[in-house]
Amino acid sequence: MCLYNAKRILPEGDIKCYKVLLRHKATGRLFSPYYRATEWRIGETISIDADDAELIDDSFLNCNDVYGLAFHTLSKEDDAWGYRSELMMEPIVRKGTHELVIVECTIPHGSRYVYEGDVPYYIHIGKGYGSQKLRVDRIIEEEKE
Repeated sequence: MCLYNAKRILPEGDIKCYKVLLRHKATGRLFSPYYRATEWRIGETISIDADDAELIDDSFLNCNDVYGLAFHTLSKEDDAWGYRSELMMEPIVRKGTHELVIVECTIPHGSRYVYEGDVPYYIHIGKGYGSQKLRVDRIIEEEKE
C-alpha cells in the first residue's frame, strides 16, 4: 500500500486507524500482507528506526508520495474492508493457509513522523496514514452492516 498526495501532520494526540493483516490459520500469528517479516502482536507498539519516511517527490502534482519506512494504515474501517477485498487474490490467501483480517490500530502520540494522504484501491480513494510507530489494538472479526 502506498500513500499518495501525502502531507506531514503534527497530531495533538493518538490517532485511531485500521490495517489489513494476514493471520496464519494454524498459529494465529499476524503479518503484513506485503512485508511478511514484520510480525504484529496485539498491544505491542512497533517502531521503525528512521528519521523520516521514504518519499517520492511528485513535482508535477506538487506533493509527496510515501513509499517506504512507514507503517501504512487507513483512517476508516470501511476503507479497510474495501482494501481487504482487493487483497483477496494474493497467492498466500488463495493457498488457504492464511486469512485477511482487519485490525484497529493506534498511531501513538509522539511518533517521529506521521503523514496523511490518499490510498487508492479499485475505483475508490480512501484516506490513510504513514507513520513511524504503530500499535495493533484488536482484531475486528466482522464487517459492520
